[in-house]
Amino acid sequence: MRKLVALLAFGSLFGLFAVLAIPVGAAPPPPPPPPCNPVSNGNGSATCTVHMQNQTMTGPVSPNVCPDGSVVPGGLLTTTVANGVFHLTINKAGDAWATGTIEGTFVFVADGTGVMYTGHFAQWFGDSVNNQNQVHHATINFVGSSGDGSRISLHLEFHFNTDASGGVHFFMMTHC
Repeated sequence: MRKLVALLAFGSLFGLFAVLAIPVGAAPPPPPPPPCNPVSNGNGSATCTVHMQNQTMTGPVSPNVCPDGSVVPGGLLTTTVANGVFHLTINKAGDAWATGTIEGTFVFVADGTGVMYTGHFAQWFGDSVNNQNQVHHATINFVGSSGDGSRISLHLEFHFNTDASGGVHFFMMTHC
């Protein structure tokens, strides 16, 4: 159970950067999540809730192309999680459901121009895994401004699933 919670929490925080297309290995891994002490529900299933605060990650991000053709530049992104909560349920068959929400502040320094944006970010993810299929999805939002008055707004959607016949389905959308 602890390994699964650690994997899901790590995946959520690392997913924040992975969805923004950081080259593999470019950013240090996030700090480990707090321990999960599962609580039995008496029917062979167990649940666990983990709270996180004051977790900071910094790493380079690649540019994101918006649907209108404009580009959110690449640069260096630092996020600080003010509040995060992760919830995991595993039933007696080993099926697992997890969800998490994190929110906090960010500082983004754009490549080339050096313009610094500060603002708020929020991320939600959900996972569902059983012996025949799996679904993983997330949304991430960034809204901020710079000292010169320019604004940045980015919404990312991510979905990945496999079905019982082994099919893989994936999409990622960017909204600016």
